[in-house]
Order: sequence, then C-alpha cells, then structure tokens
Amino acid sequence: LCALSFLNFSCTEESRKHVVGAGAVVAIISLSRHKSLVTQRRCAAALCNVTSYEAGMQRMVGDGIIPALVNLVVSEDVETVRYACAAICRMCSTVENGKLILESGAIPNIVCGAKEGDLQTMITCCAVLSSLSFYESCRIKLCEFGIISALKSLSELNDESTKERCLAAFANLSCEVSVQAMMIENGVVGIIASLAQSYREMNQICCAKALCNLSCCEGYRLSICKEGGMESLMMISLVRSVDIQTKLLCVYAMGNLTEDETIDFVLEEGIVSSVANLSK
Repeated sequence: LCALSFLNFSCTEESRKHVVGAGAVVAIISLSRHKSLVTQRRCAAALCNVTSYEAGMQRMVGDGIIPALVNLVVSEDVETVRYACAAICRMCSTVENGKLILESGAIPNIVCGAKEGDLQTMITCCAVLSSLSFYESCRIKLCEFGIISALKSLSELNDESTKERCLAAFANLSCEVSVQAMMIENGVVGIIASLAQSYREMNQICCAKALCNLSCCEGYRLSICKEGGMESLMMISLVRSVDIQTKLLCVYAMGNLTEDETIDFVLEEGIVSSVANLSK
C-alpha cells in the first residue's frame, strides 16, 4: 500500500516536488528492495515519474536513486525493467550522472535489454545507450560492454526514433580513434549505408559524420568503400542532403577514401562526376 501511495503521489508535476523535497525517494528506494514484483513495479514507476523533476535531480542522486534503478533493471518483472530503464535514460541528462550510471554496473544489463527485451524495453534501452554515447568519457567503456553489437540489433527495429538514436550513437562512437577499426570490422559501415537511405537531414548529418570519421582509419578504406560507404557519401552529398556542412563532411570523407588501394573502385563508383557536380 505504501508503494501504491508513493506511485499516486508521483503522478503530477507539483506532487513530485513534494516527494523529492520531503525525502520520500529514500523510502521508495527502500521499498523497491521488497521481493514482491508488484511492489517493485510500483516503486519503479514512482521513481520513473519523479525523475522528470529536473530541479531535484541532484537530490535524488544523493538519495541513491541510481543504484536502486540498476537493481530494478534486473527484476523478473518486464514492466519494472521498462520503468527503470526509462528512469535511467532521464538520469543521463548530465555527464556526471552518465559516469555514475556507467560505474554502477548498469550497462551490461542495459545492453542485454537492448538485445533480448520486449520491443518497448529495447527502444528504451537504445535511448539510454545513445544518450551516454554523447559523453566522450563514456564511449570506450560502452564499447567494452558491447554497445556496438546492441546497436546493430536495435538498428533493425521498425522504429524510426530508434534508428535515429542508433545513427547518433554510431556518429558519436566514431569520434574515438581507438574503436574505429572495431566498428568497421563489426559491419557498422553497411548498417550506416542502409540507414542513410532516410531523407531526414539529421540522419544524413550523422551518417556523414560517422563515415567521415571512419574514413580516417588507415588500412580499412577499401573495406569501407566495398561495404557501401562511398556510394552513401555520394548519395548524401548529391541527392539526400541540403545542408552545406553535411556535404562538406562527405567531400572530406570521399577525399580520405581515395588512395592507391581504392582508386579503381572509386572511379567505377563515379567519384569524378560526383566531385565535379559538387564543385559547381
């Protein structure tokens, strides 16, 4: 009954302020450890609701909400896991919280949820992983925990928002020189080429950014071309994108991909006419 009461208290914006301000988050966290799955679910829902109160975020961190959410992510109850993942996603709003989430041990479970959860859980887990990828200090650890394979699975979902988040994450991860080869070896270029078929400008920016970064990886340029990288760059720059900066990224990438080893391939792809059209 206490868990249900706290859930009800957390349902409005005004009442959330009182829940956080009165220190009730600590009580909800304590209740969330109960063996009852119904109690866990109500506590997870209540915590998910209160995390929308941004002004109280640091107070909640101090109350221990992140470790509590990490514990709830491994609950046997699907809805509990979903609420906990949604709450963790909201907690990713600062780099400090991102580091805490990473250090708390949540990521292996988030990656697992992204691969094996129900559809809504997978979508929510993708939002968490994509959000964390924006923080430079988190990227290497995310790759060590298997984010690339999770994103590959998530990119196949029939959900446009999830595909956009995957692209954003790939673009962010590609900024890390030490993981570029890993991304290429794991077939990320082909996935980016497939997702690049969207005409949404933000998708085109992310694709161009990722391919431009990956094109800096020596020893893999012919592989990038053969997996659809060069074709995608030409399509983005000539057809799909209207943004000058996106087109410029494509030109940089095409320049990187043009070398002795790739010259025959890129000539067959039509790079000369593409560059000629872009120079007009």
